[in-house]
Amino acid sequence: MHTHYNIRCVLILVFSMLGCALYAQSDLKVNLSFTSNSQFISDWKSGRQAAMLTIINTGKSDRDFKVETELYYEGTLVAKTDVNKMPVTTVNAGGTLRVSAEEFYPVNAVNYYGKFNVNDVITSGKVPPGLFQFCTKLVDVKTGSDLTVAQCKTFNVTEYTLTVVSPVNTATVTPTEAHTLNFQWVTAPAYQGIVEYEVKGFEIFAGQTYAEAVNGSPVFDITVKNRQSVRYTPDLVPLEPGKRYAWYITATNENGQSITEKERSETFVFSVANGFSGTQKDILYPNANVSIACHGHLNDGTPGY
Repeated sequence: MHTHYNIRCVLILVFSMLGCALYAQSDLKVNLSFTSNSQFISDWKSGRQAAMLTIINTGKSDRDFKVETELYYEGTLVAKTDVNKMPVTTVNAGGTLRVSAEEFYPVNAVNYYGKFNVNDVITSGKVPPGLFQFCTKLVDVKTGSDLTVAQCKTFNVTEYTLTVVSPVNTATVTPTEAHTLNFQWVTAPAYQGIVEYEVKGFEIFAGQTYAEAVNGSPVFDITVKNRQSVRYTPDLVPLEPGKRYAWYITATNENGQSITEKERSETFVFSVANGFSGTQKDILYPNANVSIACHGHLNDGTPGY
């Protein structure tokens, strides 16, 4: 009799505690929004692709909490925030709070392990391409117990390629074409955020290779955002007939980091023609409408006509 009574009291106490816990949990609701496919952790924290955690307190009391975040790579846990290093955050009664990834995934509170090369990630600020999952939840400040169910977002980090298209490598353009030369390239896949492209061109001097030329000062340096082509304009240094130029492109995100594995595209070369075509006779006598006969050789040794 007493045994059954004690068991019943214990069960009532347990269910009452669970009920209180469930009620407490129901006061807080979280929603994680995240649409990034960038390799850069900085993109996860700022700009258009930044992750944002929205916290809603439906209760009648202010609530303190800490955020715990886990990062999975190809199904394996590779990073987790240290709750002891996370700040205490408060959401007011009946209020809504938005917390950025800068706050709920701070670099100094993240421990990396597992498949990640920790030094590479910390040094470069980049993660390898592949399938990732961000999971975040609220935990009790004192006990570390869960206050909400984890909210997760799966995203595929892409490695971008930057391919130069036009002018084609070793192309020769006319002086007229050089005035408004169209530079084109392709980034694959399409980048979701803001990307800044910089087109740099260098004169290749006599005896130089294109690899040596690009170590010098650029003749032109053109910057555009979220476009994959740009035309040469009259306000730039003229591209001179008879000269050769080497050029390449860089692509950086809002934080100035290269979105591609290599910091710049392949280097292409083009030449500007001397501005004439036809025979030597046409060059010497461009306005002649009659036949001109010459005997012997010209002063430079060129055979006469």
